Amino acid sequence: MQRIFIYPSDLQILTGQTPTWCRIILNRIRDAYGKQRHQHLTIREYCKYENVDYDEVITALGLKK
Repeated sequence: MQRIFIYPSDLQILTGQTPTWCRIILNRIRDAYGKQRHQHLTIREYCKYENVDYDEVITALGLKK
């Protein structure tokens, strides 16, 4: 089964930023969607927020089946 949540380590792969900065980015996206700190973000939510193609992100993360 393919995972649906995105993590700071995934953003490091996609953006090349530091782990701290990636957590800040995820927190900003979480705030934009009105989610609380304990709630996860999905890969689709990240793609929608950043306006990037879902399939490209999945491929870049090596999650393609």
